[in-house]
Amino acid sequence: MKNRLALAAAFVLLFSCLTGCVRAEPVDLHTVADSELVNTAFYIAAEHADAYENYADYMESDAPEAQKTLYVAWKYDMEVQNGGLCQFFVNPSRALAPYLEDVLHTIRADSHRELFHSFVQENDIDINDLSSFIIRSVDEFQEQNERYPFDDFDKAFMRLPSIYDYMFAFVKAHMDEF
Repeated sequence: MKNRLALAAAFVLLFSCLTGCVRAEPVDLHTVADSELVNTAFYIAAEHADAYENYADYMESDAPEAQKTLYVAWKYDMEVQNGGLCQFFVNPSRALAPYLEDVLHTIRADSHRELFHSFVQENDIDINDLSSFIIRSVDEFQEQNERYPFDDFDKAFMRLPSIYDYMFAFVKAHMDEF
């Protein structure tokens, strides 16, 4: 009996941790080291984003604009650095594409904004309807990757200044909004 109670208590504790019921104390970004500033700000924004059903609801919410801006920039940068622009389009992050150009302009990453804008214009990609990029397997990812010159985009992206540097400057200027 004691073993069952202990097991049940452990399960409840584990479930509480996994579902986010146990939250960390609020963070004052003014006290965070520069080396951790962007990551910490992103996790604050992500915690707020996770409270919404989907990306569109979050982006249309009354969450602080600085948080939404960083969230979009981070998700885009992370996806492109990990698997290229095609990965950004095939993953659920594609729902953030309609906000991306404004976000890149807001953080002053205009060379990145121009690269993205040119790519979608030249390839006639409607960023408001990326449903044709929905995939169900790795093989389908390869097929998507071959539809457009994603490798050229990804190489050009890597030659540009790091979006992280723009995010850092943006967070430094908006710390009180996180």
